[in-house]
Amino acid sequence: MGQAKIFDGMTETERNSIFECFSVNTRRFLAGERILTYSEQLNNVCVVLSGSAHVYSIDEDGNSSVIEFLRKNDVFGEVFHFPLKGMEYIAEADEDCEIMFISYEHIIHPCSKACMKHTLLINNLFALTAEKLQTLELRINILAQKNVRQKLLAFLDYAGRSAKGEKFSAGMSITELAAYLNVDRSSLMREMKRMKDEGIIWSEGRWFKLLEQ
Repeated sequence: MGQAKIFDGMTETERNSIFECFSVNTRRFLAGERILTYSEQLNNVCVVLSGSAHVYSIDEDGNSSVIEFLRKNDVFGEVFHFPLKGMEYIAEADEDCEIMFISYEHIIHPCSKACMKHTLLINNLFALTAEKLQTLELRINILAQKNVRQKLLAFLDYAGRSAKGEKFSAGMSITELAAYLNVDRSSLMREMKRMKDEGIIWSEGRWFKLLEQ
């Protein structure tokens, strides 16, 4: 069984010992329930233990945009998406899920033992922050594309880089993909059909393949 990257390099026993040092609690949420509203303080590092969720933002005009989809072992919280002025960031359950909350204060100010496990966890947190920033930069690049086709191709080019001509999973449903690309689902479906008819892509459900041109 996999584990969240924030605990990389730790055994189950070591993880359990860390939980005794930090302010850790777990909560269950029903589908559609709000998990967390990001504050202007760095309060929580959260880990998805089961189920799925997403993070979205709302601007001053009430416009919303999906930031990221969360699956088991994914990590989220204010440290990864510090709220901008006039923006509200919300994590919401897509299905029934269980979330672990770790106090950010306890992470950066570990107990007096200051053991190597604490240092490892902090290093993992910094590495995760760098990954999140790279993901955000990719998202900005995708959203900067001029139309649905260009947005989809930019996403598929990135998602399929390691596929080497084979089919690959988008990692999300068509509805989720439309939200991620910030386009209308019907428009995305129409564009996908045109691209399939033109021999640009192959797709089936969540699976895609970029065809040779």
